Amino acid sequence: MENFLGQNIIFPALLLLFVLEGAMAVFIWKTNKRITQFFNGKDGKSIEKVLEYEMRKLKKTEEDIKKLVQNIKWIEGIALKSVHKVGVVRFNPFRDIGGDQSFSIALLDYRDNGVVVSSLHSAEGTRVYAKPILKNKSKYQLTKEEEEALKKAYGKKRKATK
Repeated sequence: MENFLGQNIIFPALLLLFVLEGAMAVFIWKTNKRITQFFNGKDGKSIEKVLEYEMRKLKKTEEDIKKLVQNIKWIEGIALKSVHKVGVVRFNPFRDIGGDQSFSIALLDYRDNGVVVSSLHSAEGTRVYAKPILKNKSKYQLTKEEEEALKKAYGKKRKATK
């Protein structure tokens, strides 16, 4: 009985081994084909030529990135000098005459440098005054309206300058 069971198990096991060996042979054949195709390249190109092409593209990309970084630094420089903060106040400097035709406007950059421009409108004409602002201060006396325009530009409380 044991001999009979041994023969029944051996035949299917051998058959399974032959099937697995065939599958492995097909797998190895396909893998060799892929490796050959990879190293020979498509249309007769070698892997070396492909790598040379990719290295040229990489160097070009590096040069482009360097140019972009330079451009970003240039733009940042301009942005820091551009107007970042604006405050406007309209007012009537002469009571009982006219309306709020006069104004003060504060124009400041990132570092709190800029100018306060005031326009006083009256029946005789309009006068315009400009006062420089350096690091949040002016060497000229600022009016109440100019101080208010600066406060609006900062969006917070500001100490009066003298």
